[in-house]
Amino acid sequence: MIPSRADAAIPLEAKGRIQLDNDDQTVDARYYTITNLDENTLSHEFWIDDAGYLIVGTLYTKDGETLTYRFQKAKDKQAA
Repeated sequence: MIPSRADAAIPLEAKGRIQLDNDDQTVDARYYTITNLDENTLSHEFWIDDAGYLIVGTLYTKDGETLTYRFQKAKDKQAA
């Protein structure tokens, strides 16, 4: 019997901590990867800060493209 996606183990691997430059400041983040089990290739990388917010997410497509998303902290709005 083939396990359903809900039952299958997610190939998530914690790679440790890393310092990132984001929004003009250095952020200490946890680094994770996900491997495509069918092809045994890296499919996702992401970095999460200590508050649990996604800082950077990278997706590798089947077409060989790389999509990277960078999230910045919200800026305080000041009255004009």
